[in-house]
Amino acid sequence: MDNDVVLLQRTRAWLMDGVLEPSYQAYLTYLIGRGYSSWSVRKYSCCVAHFAYWLRKRRAKLSQIDEALIRYFLDEHLPQCDCPLRTPRSRNHVRQALKHLLVVLRQRADISRRPDFTPRWIQEEIREFDAHLDQVCGLASSTRRLRTRIVRTFLSERFGASRINMAQVKPEHIHRFVVSHLEGCKPSTGKVLEIALRSYLRFQGMHGDRVLSLIAGIPQLAQWRFESLPDTLSEAELERFLNAFDRKSAIGRRDYAMARCMVDLGLRAGEVASLQLDDPNWHMGRCGYTQVRHGEQMCFHYRPGRAAQLLNT
Repeated sequence: MDNDVVLLQRTRAWLMDGVLEPSYQAYLTYLIGRGYSSWSVRKYSCCVAHFAYWLRKRRAKLSQIDEALIRYFLDEHLPQCDCPLRTPRSRNHVRQALKHLLVVLRQRADISRRPDFTPRWIQEEIREFDAHLDQVCGLASSTRRLRTRIVRTFLSERFGASRINMAQVKPEHIHRFVVSHLEGCKPSTGKVLEIALRSYLRFQGMHGDRVLSLIAGIPQLAQWRFESLPDTLSEAELERFLNAFDRKSAIGRRDYAMARCMVDLGLRAGEVASLQLDDPNWHMGRCGYTQVRHGEQMCFHYRPGRAAQLLNT
């Protein structure tokens, strides 16, 4: 185990010196067993070590760890953290790391299981739906967990403590559920909601329920492939990038010229790599390639006083 993932000395010390010491090896095994890379395991381990250090400062017991304590750590401590040295402070990374920690601690029975107040008939419905996803659809356990969690939330909000009766569900109920859970979410999250509900309604249709109108009530969410512009470097970042080259050496001047081709001419890395000395037309102020796109030779205009001088070195 230790040969596979090398933890920082401080990280190991924080994990060993506290209430999480008996379970940190099981945590590493859990992450590695689920295919996480060494980098991810180290990152999550640092997040858990940070949490362990905070627990020791608060003199918290292992049995006190639960969702509420983790939420307090994320909301109150993380934004104003003054722990020594560098500690992981990305909320997303820390939240995911501690979510896995709760799973491991409950698997080991180090902490009590999260109380489930879901009515018995909803639990039975979820078990049957999960079995359908497993035995009929052949879905992975992670996909099944995601879909059953969404369906559990829908059934709990729609029926509460009452028994499930799909005849009482209207298309507007389906539409309202999806829309209400989309606030602040990415379009991909809406697609997950859409797929989970459609999967459950089809499952109900196999049992004789009339679900065609309900399936039609699921809103179709557009997810455009190029809905936003790609991230670009700021002027300050661009200046630091260009100043990083050693223009006193031949290799440095070559690399700087390649960088300017990408920055000034908008060329791709492959296009710069295939650029030949005969390609630039210094008099016409453009670069032409033998490669053809859409039936036309590629041409890129440049600023003669800048890129041309660089390419001519």
